[in-house]
Amino acid sequence: MHNESAQISTQPSVHALLEFLKETAAELAKDHVFVLEIQKSWRHLPRDQIQQKPKMSNLIRGFPLLVTSLLFSENFSGQRQDAPTKYKEMIVMQITSTAFTNGKPIPAKYTGVGEDISPPLSWTKVPNETESFALICDDPDVPSRANPRPQGPWIHWVIYNIPADESQLPAGIACKPEPADPAGAHQGTNDFARDNVGYRGPMPPKASGPHRYFFTLYSLDQQIDLPAKRADQKSLLAAMQGHILAQAKLMGTFEQK
Repeated sequence: MHNESAQISTQPSVHALLEFLKETAAELAKDHVFVLEIQKSWRHLPRDQIQQKPKMSNLIRGFPLLVTSLLFSENFSGQRQDAPTKYKEMIVMQITSTAFTNGKPIPAKYTGVGEDISPPLSWTKVPNETESFALICDDPDVPSRANPRPQGPWIHWVIYNIPADESQLPAGIACKPEPADPAGAHQGTNDFARDNVGYRGPMPPKASGPHRYFFTLYSLDQQIDLPAKRADQKSLLAAMQGHILAQAKLMGTFEQK
């Protein structure tokens, strides 16, 4: 919101916060900025005031669900109201592959027992503010789904600074820090001991059951200033902090019997 009369102090009373909600309810389906103001202000409320007002506490805790339902339902005049652009794009951005569908097995061609080339990927409905894309592929089921390693998922691919005008990655991206296609993109290291730049496909231990491989695409509001020779999953996630506009996931499986 941009109405100064609707601003709340950094240390509001419960009554003041209720008045703020009342005054701004009509703008729920039009502006999401006030939600951040409410959440920020609620953190400053004395705990005893919140506990004394259980209905108020439940209302604030349920705010994300309330906002979501209102943004995608009919507004007060009975007309359908579009969600604010950023929220709508965060929900609908999608990533797919012509090689496999979500939740289904990844063909051997794209794994360590086959040609070990990156699969084709494409995405749609991205935020208008996108300045670059990044993608991370990982396996959270190492060494097995029942016994994941404590240090987290096994990283198979780190690629970033994919140009904003790109809507796909072709199969077989070269395993170089700066591949020719897509131009301008950088690739970091994966978790393999050798040949660890660019994509390395699934190759789980035999008899460890089916593993899941998540291809997570990030829409970013800027290019990432991170040299490829120092890039890995952790450093990329740190560099992206605060710059993610949207993300989408595609999951494939693979098993060595």
